[in-house]
Amino acid sequence: MYIRTDKRRKDTLLVFQDGSDQKLHINGLKLLDHFCYAHGSSLEGRRQAIMKTLGIMQKVPILIDEATREMYFPLFDLRRTINYWINERYIESVAPCTKKTCWIRFLNGREFLFPADVRVVKLQRKRCALYLAKLEQKRVCYEQDVLSIFADEKRGNQNE
Repeated sequence: MYIRTDKRRKDTLLVFQDGSDQKLHINGLKLLDHFCYAHGSSLEGRRQAIMKTLGIMQKVPILIDEATREMYFPLFDLRRTINYWINERYIESVAPCTKKTCWIRFLNGREFLFPADVRVVKLQRKRCALYLAKLEQKRVCYEQDVLSIFADEKRGNQNE
């Protein structure tokens, strides 16, 4: 559901859908890079694609798997000592708590308090939805172009 990274301790806490967690002695970005490689890309490749598509430079979400629409977004700039990467796919709702904290309720019914303004989370969720929509739009255009090229080739062969 989410990843908590701590640069000082050089460890990462991975919280799973069932509520269990696992502490790993790996940098959070390296963990995300492993997730990306498992689905045929690299963290940097995914990051560059999203930056270019959305025209953003900071707090760039990362698409892990297009088929399952699994996408993580950071709550803070990557230079922060402690950061959270939230898996957008598992979020049910977001609600403010205080000015600098918010509750995120996940699909499994669990709620966690995060040290970020609710507007940050909503913006990140919007970025994820926008990127996934643009990917779908490009996929449909590509498929239509391929079909029209194929149809044109078929028509060309019939005229001969």
